[in-house]
Formats: sequence, C-alpha cells, structure tokens
Amino acid sequence: MKYDLLTVPESEQHLLFLPKPDTTAHQTKVGCVRGDFGKSGDEFHHTWFPHREELNTDEFKAELTRVINSLRSEFSHPLLKSRDEMLKYCKEHPENELRGHWIEGTHVFKIEVPKYTFYLRCLPVFGDYNFYVICYIVADENEIKRRTRDEEIYILGELLWAQHLYDVRVWYDDNDVLQAEDDEGNKWTGVEFYKFLTEECIDFEPDGTLSEGMYVEEELLEMYKAYSVKNGVIPGKPSRDENGGGSDGDN
Repeated sequence: MKYDLLTVPESEQHLLFLPKPDTTAHQTKVGCVRGDFGKSGDEFHHTWFPHREELNTDEFKAELTRVINSLRSEFSHPLLKSRDEMLKYCKEHPENELRGHWIEGTHVFKIEVPKYTFYLRCLPVFGDYNFYVICYIVADENEIKRRTRDEEIYILGELLWAQHLYDVRVWYDDNDVLQAEDDEGNKWTGVEFYKFLTEECIDFEPDGTLSEGMYVEEELLEMYKAYSVKNGVIPGKPSRDENGGGSDGDN
C-alpha cells in the first residue's frame, strides 16, 4: 500500500522527540525505530526502542511492518530504500526540512493510518543515524473514524483501478453512508457496493482466494477483504442479506 507522506505542522513537531512526562504524547507513544543504511548506503540496520510495551500489540506490529515495507518499495515513496533515495526525496521536498534543528538537512514527514500516526525524522548523510520512525496510537475516536473512512475510500479506489473499473466513483455522503456511482448511472449504497465488487466483479474461490487468472496486489486484496467482511460480504460465500447498509455493516 502506498502511504501519503504528509508535512508535520509546527504544532506537532514536539512529537518527533522524547515526549515530556504527564502529557498525552507520553501516554500514546508506542516506541521508535532508529536505523541507518550502513557504509554502502543500501543496507538496512534498525533497532526498536519501546516506550509503552503494552501498546506494542500484534495489530501495531503488523501496521508498522506494512509502513516500513512500503517505504522500502520502489513502487511507493522509497524513503527508506537507501541513503541515495532518501537524499533524492528530501531534495525534492525542501518544505519538509526541520527548520532550526541542530543538524542541518533533517527532514520530517508524517504518515496517518486509522489507529496510528508515524512520524519520520530523516537525515541522509553517512556517519549518523539516517532515520527515526516515531510511533503513536490515536486516542481520539472521531479521528480514528475519519481516518478509517479515508483509508476505505483509498482501498476501494485502488481496487477499482486494478479491476479496470475506471468510471466508478465512491464517497461518503453527509449521513456517513458509503455511495458509489458509475458513468452509466448505476448506483450502489453501502453493503450493496461490496456485494457488487465481491460477488460480481472479483472472482473468488470458496476459500476466499482469487480464481486462476485474476491478480490483485496481495496487501491491497487482504485489506479489501477485511472491509468486505466487516460489511457482512464474505469473499467466496454469496451473501444472503439483501439489505443495504453503510461501511460499518449495521446501517
């Protein structure tokens, strides 16, 4: 999955460093990955520093792994692929340089996923640590809801593209209900759209795997399947529920 690398606003830049005790940041920080690219610039050495070990759950570890793998992929923003790739990306984004930092050339970025925020501090030079990935949980339920819906729309858009359904648009209306429409005027609401995709567009075997000859990038497919199941539409098993609904599967 390709993540957006966001600018870190000044009001959040304190989260790039050790949080003060008795603050929300101190309570929500999971830990930090520190690493470098070695002598060659193409190696990948890293160490995990826990902050609150009880937050270091399997769910978090899976999300962190996805983020790191994405940042090392040539098909994404290869910020953590090598020192040269990091230097190139930082030069292309001078607006992300951390002004006033004691080490010149430090660039910072942010990645948001539904339940976590990852802050990246990058220094593409030899002889120093090249990156820090500082990890926080999201405590605000409304923010989690917003991010979840943003992620869902992104995943649906990527899947539609992979299936060559270029004329289908998806969005949430003012009542927080998933809507979809194509250029021919066909419309779907909530669960109806997942039934359309899962049961009509994607050819699943009874065990939930793709039929021979079909291809969807593995991580994208797994994330889509999770949203589909959440809506009560199980890949490989035709749905018996004829009622529509929203993305939470309970509308």
